[in-house]
Amino acid sequence: MNARKLFASVAAAATLLAGMALGAASAQADPTTAAEITVTNAAAGSEFKAYKFAEFADPQGTAPTMSKVQVNTVDAAKTAVEAAAKSAGGVSEIPDPYKDNPAAYVATFTDAQLRAFADALVVSGLTPTDTKTAALEASTVTLNVTEGWYLITDTNGVPTVVATQVTANGATYTKFVRKSGDPLTLGTVVAKSNTPPTPGKTAEEKAQAMGVGSVANYTIQVKLPNMLGKTDPMFKIMDKPGVGLTVNNDIKVYVEGGSSTITVDGETVNVTEIPADNNYVVSGFTANELKGNGTDQFTVDLSNYAASEAGLANAGKTIYVQYTGVINEEVKESETVTNTPTVATDPDTSTDGDEVELITGKFEFTKIGVGDEENALEGVTFNVKDARGNTLTFVPTDNGYMLSTAASASADIKSDANGKVKVFALPEGTYTVKETATREDLNYSKQFLAEFNIKVSINQNAKKATFALADGSNVLGLATSGADGAITVKNVKSITQLPLTGAAGTVLFTIVALLLAGAGAAVALKSRNTLVES
Repeated sequence: MNARKLFASVAAAATLLAGMALGAASAQADPTTAAEITVTNAAAGSEFKAYKFAEFADPQGTAPTMSKVQVNTVDAAKTAVEAAAKSAGGVSEIPDPYKDNPAAYVATFTDAQLRAFADALVVSGLTPTDTKTAALEASTVTLNVTEGWYLITDTNGVPTVVATQVTANGATYTKFVRKSGDPLTLGTVVAKSNTPPTPGKTAEEKAQAMGVGSVANYTIQVKLPNMLGKTDPMFKIMDKPGVGLTVNNDIKVYVEGGSSTITVDGETVNVTEIPADNNYVVSGFTANELKGNGTDQFTVDLSNYAASEAGLANAGKTIYVQYTGVINEEVKESETVTNTPTVATDPDTSTDGDEVELITGKFEFTKIGVGDEENALEGVTFNVKDARGNTLTFVPTDNGYMLSTAASASADIKSDANGKVKVFALPEGTYTVKETATREDLNYSKQFLAEFNIKVSINQNAKKATFALADGSNVLGLATSGADGAITVKNVKSITQLPLTGAAGTVLFTIVALLLAGAGAAVALKSRNTLVES
């Protein structure tokens, strides 16, 4: 069975094909079988078009309820589906084994990703299967199509994805059993203008390690819903910062299109700024900031703008909300700092976007000695400098130290009983670690103290902090890195215990040469003195 015959697991919301499971093929479906897509709550004058991008085969279950089905990309839509899937999935290439069947990859998306896919799917060059216009407000529109998976566009709303019924061997499946929730009725969709759009969110710094004091530039983006005919229009964008993040009340709001530009995900976007005035109200801040606790949120209430003449004219365009946040010292040892956007279009209906994570930087190493301390040496003191040469200060945490500017913070950090030195909440960069005091009480030499560089970064694919020895400073070779990347820093009691390889070995021989030269000079001087005396 090739990639086009993959069974895909679909996770989607009530208007989307959802909860598909993997399974073996049995009955055959005919993708040319006639079907209908019913659009409810359509706004008057809205034109709906149905674009087929995938077909179904081999449904399983007991009619009329289906539990499994096969997803195959329509050839004519493959290029468009692939581009939209990459955008919504946040990948540069469609993952294996979906490369030849991007719709099967789409079938693995979360609710938020599937809605993002709908927004990203470009239909220019594709031919709609059917086109209908709603005659009345909140009316029902029926699109005549063939069985499959469709993108439904709406001139007065935003696009959505819907699956039709599936027929095979005389059985017709009109419901689909999801992994959670009630069975989904196939072939029906609620006009997007009546469903809160799903917000997207990004931070320009998502590709780098963040630390205490790091500033994050956030953008929430969401399609402006159509408020035409709404008696009590409501459009609110909320954001809930997690522990370790302080959000600043420096909010700016923009709408897609215009002569001004902003940066979103590293790309330049043309926009028009929406002035606060009577357009929106911001709430949820105290003293112009909100310190995240995972519960409290701030709100940008755009209801007035959405219902205004300008808002109605821009319905379906993207709204951008930009602001900054600062990593605070509540982050402690947390590996990530998170926040979650939400959109509400009525008091009882809201939609969450995907949680945004920023990864905090860290490093660690093990201090060892010789003899009884060959596996761990406790109580050795270090200082850390950043790339600008500034000595950093820290406060203790449960398992190490956290970067801090508090009055109680100290530049000194020490190895624990296991020889471990762990430092948390460090921004991306290269740091110089210098040993400032060793265990002289155990006869370790203060003449041979370690100094080395560590580079702090992140692994975007694994979504975790990384660190590694960096070039420079490690002249004595006391800091080494194992095959697994773990860093070990050695203390010695005498010159003979210094490493004998690499640059450190050269240094050792240089030291020995200098000592011998010094000894030779002393002998020569004594000989000279003896000669003079005689």
